[in-house]
Amino acid sequence: EGNFDQLFARVAKVNSSHGPFSCVLCVGDFFGDVASAEASLAPYLNGEGTIPVTTYFMAGPDDSKPLPNFIESRYEGKEIAAGFHFLGSAGIQ
Repeated sequence: EGNFDQLFARVAKVNSSHGPFSCVLCVGDFFGDVASAEASLAPYLNGEGTIPVTTYFMAGPDDSKPLPNFIESRYEGKEIAAGFHFLGSAGIQ
């Protein structure tokens, strides 16, 4: 829920001990509190932090929580940041 430092540190640790993995798939309430998610993700969006494994995420199961503005403004059908991709909100039909 929006703690990207913790997520990417854990991914790097698991990838180094049990990988290599091709990608990470994230679903659910991925951003949690938008303000803290934006602060936590900023270094990765600005290229200061490194995403250890290509990461794909989906929107939640309904449209009640749209993409945060700081993500939507960067999304043009391609990477949001190096190794960070939005798969859309289709989910399971």
